[in-house]
Amino acid sequence: MSNHSYSANCHCGQVKLIFTLAEPIQESEIIRCNCSICTKSGYINVYPLRKDVTFCPRCGTSMLIDFRDSPYESERPHYAININTIASIQDIMSSLKILPFDGHNKLKPSYEVPQ
Repeated sequence: MSNHSYSANCHCGQVKLIFTLAEPIQESEIIRCNCSICTKSGYINVYPLRKDVTFCPRCGTSMLIDFRDSPYESERPHYAININTIASIQDIMSSLKILPFDGHNKLKPSYEVPQ
């Protein structure tokens, strides 16, 4: 099994990241979550291990979610990369299997608009 590398960038191109998956993205688990942060940011995520992601630390586009401090231990070794930031993703988007996730109801605590 060979690794598969992908490049992603923010809208202006200043911030770039590269990540590696064990399998082609078409065979990887991709999640569309409906929690508040994913919905408002337009996230559709793939989950490489943190060690397999390199990126510039300056960012204006919402490119990833850092799970380092997640209350869920199984998430901590990962980043969630927004696949919409991957170069040329639209060319293969129709071939991806995107799974729904009900983060709106399953992730706690529930989001409340700050007062």
